[in-house]
Amino acid sequence: MEETGLDLKELLFNYLGMARRQKVWIILPLFAGIIISVVLILKLPKFYRSTTFILVEGQKVPEEYVKSAVSGSVEGRLSTIQQQIMSRSLLEKIIQKLGLYSDKSRTTTEEIINQMRSNIEVKTTVARNNNIDAFSLSYQGRDPVTVMNVTNELASLFIEENLKIREQLVEGTTEFLDNELKSLKETLERQEAQISGFKQVNMGELPQQMEANLRSLDRMQSDLMSTQLAKRAAQDRRMVLEKTLELTKQRVEEMVKRGEIDQETPLPSGLSLPQMERAPSPMMLKLIQKKSDLANLQTEYKENYPDIIMLKREIQELEDQVAQTELSEAASPGTESRDLPTNRAQTRPRLNFDVDRLHIAELQKQIQTVDVEMATLKDREQSLQKQIHVFEKRVENVPAREQELAILERDYENTKKNYQALLDKKLNAKISENLEKRQKGEQFRILDPANLPEKPYKPEPMKIGLAGIGLGLGIGLALAFFREKLDNSIKRAEEVERITSVRVLASIPDFDEELKIFEKYVSQTTAKREKSHEKSNDKTNYP
Repeated sequence: MEETGLDLKELLFNYLGMARRQKVWIILPLFAGIIISVVLILKLPKFYRSTTFILVEGQKVPEEYVKSAVSGSVEGRLSTIQQQIMSRSLLEKIIQKLGLYSDKSRTTTEEIINQMRSNIEVKTTVARNNNIDAFSLSYQGRDPVTVMNVTNELASLFIEENLKIREQLVEGTTEFLDNELKSLKETLERQEAQISGFKQVNMGELPQQMEANLRSLDRMQSDLMSTQLAKRAAQDRRMVLEKTLELTKQRVEEMVKRGEIDQETPLPSGLSLPQMERAPSPMMLKLIQKKSDLANLQTEYKENYPDIIMLKREIQELEDQVAQTELSEAASPGTESRDLPTNRAQTRPRLNFDVDRLHIAELQKQIQTVDVEMATLKDREQSLQKQIHVFEKRVENVPAREQELAILERDYENTKKNYQALLDKKLNAKISENLEKRQKGEQFRILDPANLPEKPYKPEPMKIGLAGIGLGLGIGLALAFFREKLDNSIKRAEEVERITSVRVLASIPDFDEELKIFEKYVSQTTAKREKSHEKSNDKTNYP
């Protein structure tokens, strides 16, 4: 530990000795550095800086009521504004307006623009939420007043450009939404027309008509069944009428063959052929109807069927009544005796013949009526079958039409939702546009106007002076060290011991300093003696 302390002490003495020996080479560079620093401080051009602080104010209306259409960070907009202000056109306007750089007539415009850009500095202040809440704008130049004016002009441009950019953004948003709404409205109307046309073309096959189609189909199938039943009933009725007609004709023919009717013999009064051509009496019509009913029953049932027995009895009674009526009419005054029937036995065959003739005519008429009814029922059956086929086809096509309509309606609903969403966005954009035009949105406000600089911010005398002293001292020490290395002479006894490994018994001190001191002492003593001798001479020569 002691050896280390001695080594440090020895090293310190070595350096001090070197400094004493090379003091001229150290002092001269140091003095030169000081002189150069002073010259630089006096000669270097002085630059002044003016700074203004601009506050970023949030919108004055809460965002929960009105949301701004201007998105993005303040830093991004600030960068955009800075790029616009740093543009050649705006900087040229500022240069011409304030008469800047008039002393640089030989410098190109591009160089002047680049120099002005380098003299402008923007620094942002970040808040706790990592958002920019303020920024500073600085400009440097040689004239304090000009620097202040340029800074104020730049601050005004920042505020104006911010308002302009925000208004352009909201106006551009509103215009874009208007165009999109117009396009979507056309699409919506076109889709509405497609849906309407689809419904018109496929009327009856739409999903909402399915239930009505099924009800109509059930009703028509029921009508078809009823029509077919009525048609079969009419066919059966016609068969019965034809059979009855055939039986009646056979009975008439048998009566003629048996000779019960002599068509050449004059008929009794009321029973002649001319008379029979007139309308029959109600009783005769009733008799004809009863015989027709009997014929219908005989086609279906046996002779011992109660209704058949009852009808035969009623027919017998009606025949007796009709015969009695005819005999009464024949016996009336004015009737020739040769025309009168003698009894009922003579009247009944002729009566049956006339009744059968009327029955045949009635049956033929009924058959014609049934034929017309059957033709009508057949037409109705065919019409119902066609309609059923149409409605069955409609029911079959409903699923396909439902899918096609669902696609159209889905596209329509999506377009409608997009249209409504854009409509809401347009309303918000319009409100945001009014917010910006009334300057109620986010704004830049000058917090501290540009100051008039009282002293230059560069060059800094202290830094230049310290730099000159440090540089001069460093050069001097380097020269001293270099010269010391080139000097191979031995300056201390310790060096002899280190080089020769021989212990030094005694050392002669350096007489340079002592000689200088002695010479100085001799010169001072001589001067004192001369002065004292002159004074003594003066006293001797005094009268």
